[in-house]
This record gives sequence, structure tokens and C-alpha cells, in this order.
Amino acid sequence: MADIEVKLDDQDTSSDFTSDMDTADKQEKSVKFNIKLKARKTIDGNIIVSDHPDIDIVIMPEKMKVITFAKDNFDDTVYETQNRMFKYLFRKGVLVPDSVCGSNVYGSLEGKIQQPKQEIPIDDLMLMLVGKFIEQEKPSYMYQKSLEDVFVDNVTNPDEENSTELGEVPAATEKGSVPIHQVRRYAYGL
Repeated sequence: MADIEVKLDDQDTSSDFTSDMDTADKQEKSVKFNIKLKARKTIDGNIIVSDHPDIDIVIMPEKMKVITFAKDNFDDTVYETQNRMFKYLFRKGVLVPDSVCGSNVYGSLEGKIQQPKQEIPIDDLMLMLVGKFIEQEKPSYMYQKSLEDVFVDNVTNPDEENSTELGEVPAATEKGSVPIHQVRRYAYGL
């Protein structure tokens, strides 16, 4: 995991007069936080965040884009996760709402990051927002994982009520209806 430290400063240089109170306000507005993400940087400067169990998130600061890729499956839950993420980014004001569309890879969605009026580090801002989104999603997918674990445990180690009276069934030497030595060949009869 990469430890990423992001510092956002709100600097207002429009007034000529500064006092101790103004500098104290600026210091209070300065926000420092730490996020822990499974993230790596590609050779062309993109950032791949792979913390979420359903999707991989690629931040492209040069192209001002965010792309999400499905990890394992391409079902409705993955699409709903992508939809929630893009809605979250839109509500935070960093995403152009009409730019969200399917990408050229099956099961992926992409959206365009808005051009900021001020000079701010886009990669740090997007990492902060993606980290907060993943933290917001964490209880949901932890609950889903615990449900799957309970299901697997019930199937593999059933209690007395859900088990059969046969107990351990020994393996037979031959199983199935077709004997091993009488398997048909593709060109049978030629």
C-alpha cells in the first residue's frame, strides 16, 4: 500500500492588508490528511487505485479523465458501483455530468474531470475523493463479504439439522454411467 499525503491550502492573495487574524484563519483552513490506498502510478503518470473489490479506478490527470474497470465479473452490481462513484464525484463538483459514458473496454465507464479555475493538484484531489468514496463503500462490501463467508461456512460445514444421516461417503472406484473404457471417439464408425 502506498501512503499518500495530501495537503490542500486555501490562499487568498486578493487583499493587500493581512493581519495575524487572517493568517490564523488561513492556517485553520489548511487541511492535512492521510489516506491509505492500494495505488500505483503508471509510466505515463496515470494512477491506478485497486482498493475497491468490484472495480479498479484509473485517474488520468493529463487527460482530465477518470475510468473505472470491472475487476472480475460484469454484472449489475459492478455497474451500480460505477454509477455510485460517478454520482459521488459529480456531487463533489469535480466531474462534468454529461461526460460519463462507456469506454472502449467492455464493462468500463469513464468521465471527464472539470477544469479548475485555480491551480490545484488534480491527482491529489482525485485521490482524496476516491479514498473517501471507498471509505463510504467499505461497510457495504464488508457486510456482503461476511454474508458470503457465512453461506460458504454453512455449505461446507453444516450443523446437525442441515446435514444428512449418511455422514462420510467413501469414494467409489468407478463413478458415472459411462464406463471409462467405452468412451466414444469423434470419428466413430470411420
